[in-house]
Amino acid sequence: GVKSDKAIRKDAVGLLEFVISASPEFFYENLDKEKFDLMTMERNKKQLDDIFKNQLNNENLEKWLLVVREYFKNEFGEKNVLNITLHLDEKTPHCHVAIAPITPDGRLCAKEIFTPENATRWQDTIAVACKDLGLSRGLKDSEKLHTSSHSHNEMLIKSATEKTGNRACQN
Repeated sequence: GVKSDKAIRKDAVGLLEFVISASPEFFYENLDKEKFDLMTMERNKKQLDDIFKNQLNNENLEKWLLVVREYFKNEFGEKNVLNITLHLDEKTPHCHVAIAPITPDGRLCAKEIFTPENATRWQDTIAVACKDLGLSRGLKDSEKLHTSSHSHNEMLIKSATEKTGNRACQN
């Protein structure tokens, strides 16, 4: 946990959580991206389990995990990285990273750590760290709206259904 000689405010933010991933094509070999994008954990669990079991590139996953761990330790200091957990509970592997928001002078201050400028810099610098893996940064200054994966999947299915006359969800 966070240790400090100073009194910590009751409303202080004591943890920042990051979720980090890469494109599914990086993790899975011979992935049919169009078909994969239309799948949901609710509707296509068996097919997604088969993709995970048969197409997961373990070497890419392990290399990526090493880069992620090193990046966060270097960026925030090893003692401030509280936890890095690999999650395989959704379509694409991802990590949840818990960071103690400690300033360089030792204060607990999330608003000084988590700024729009830092968020942009982190996206830029993790992309540089992952470059040797063949990964590149996502779209910068994107106007795209961020939606829940459920809402996004529903929109994709609706769009595909309209285009194909309701064949999108057939196996």
